[in-house]
Amino acid sequence: MKSPFVRTNRRILIIDDTPSIHHDFRKILDPDAEGEQDLAGTEEALFGILPPDRLTFELDSAYQGQEALELVKRASAEGRPYALAFTDMRMPPGWDGLETIEQLWKADPHLQIALCTAYSDYSWEAMAERLEFGDQLLVLKKPFDSLEIRQMASALTWKWQMAQDAANKVLSLEQTIEARVHELLKVSHLLQYDVLTELPNSTLLGDRLNQSLALSRRHDRQLAVMFLGLDRFKRINNALGHPAGDEMLKRVGQSLVASVRESDSVFRYGSDEFVVILADVRHPQQTKGIAEKLLSAIRTPQHIAGHDLSVTASLGISIYPEDGLDAIVLIKKAETAMRNVKENGPNDFSFFIDEMNQRAREQQSIESGIRLALERNEFVLHYQPKIDLSSGQVVGAEALIRWKNPGKAGFILRISSPWPKTAA
Repeated sequence: MKSPFVRTNRRILIIDDTPSIHHDFRKILDPDAEGEQDLAGTEEALFGILPPDRLTFELDSAYQGQEALELVKRASAEGRPYALAFTDMRMPPGWDGLETIEQLWKADPHLQIALCTAYSDYSWEAMAERLEFGDQLLVLKKPFDSLEIRQMASALTWKWQMAQDAANKVLSLEQTIEARVHELLKVSHLLQYDVLTELPNSTLLGDRLNQSLALSRRHDRQLAVMFLGLDRFKRINNALGHPAGDEMLKRVGQSLVASVRESDSVFRYGSDEFVVILADVRHPQQTKGIAEKLLSAIRTPQHIAGHDLSVTASLGISIYPEDGLDAIVLIKKAETAMRNVKENGPNDFSFFIDEMNQRAREQQSIESGIRLALERNEFVLHYQPKIDLSSGQVVGAEALIRWKNPGKAGFILRISSPWPKTAA
């Protein structure tokens, strides 16, 4: 894609204490255009010859260094800086050429300068001590001819424009890269942090837990993983709506963060579930105390949507290295302990024990078996009469479901709500 044409800055400042020098520069760089235009118009009318394009320079004059400095400052402030300055070496009674250049570069570091000197004013060494001879300064030896002046004006103004264009392209590229980096960081943050609570999410949990485990192994220390699930949290969503539920989740997250040390980490694991990593656990009693503190913080009533709301939580704990050596095992066992608490009575905590795994596997086996039994029609509905012993009359009946499976003989389950619908 072609870049749009940018008009070259041909603005030049002439600095000399002699008015005739200014007149000479203007004759060279801005010859009488009126006569040329008349001649060009006559040629075009008579012979159809189009006038050639010619460089035009915008010239300003300053007769002392101080005056030049004010013009350079004003031009920069107006957004129309000079591209080039021709300056004489000696301009009594004010600054000489070297001091003028020093002051001009303080006001505009990008200004190209041609220093007009006879070399007898200062030695090369003396000038080098005061000025840094970079690519912005050329020395023009007196006497000079018009071709030198015109070539230098054309080349240095073009060089100024190219330097500005390059700087603008670099700046634009840096801004593009910075914007892209910010976008990537934002995407990375969204992938690793929960939007609602601003806590790290389950994606970041594995990485952080593995880092903590590596430190624990290196320093031979214990580590605790706590898995928290809010009890009957859906009641808040159903009664007051999801905005109230979201606000409660935010408050719970803030309470958990405020209740642990800076070295510990809190994560939002699921819709109403959180995970806490406790680093450097020295004694199980320490973990017990923190668990009680967390449950107490969660129970604290919160004023939300005009109501004083309170929730409780069930909390399961697994310990490294007793309960496992890797992140997935520790999280799974802490979750198993939490589920066990929910079944036996919420608003409490429990350490993981091996029997919980056995119980969880049995429960999973029963649930899977029931689903298959429904598909295979292995359940048979029976009605058992209820008799009033005083009168001997049948006063009702209760439904019994028998499972036609030799491996489940004598197996009794509590009938939950879907079963009566199936029986009916």
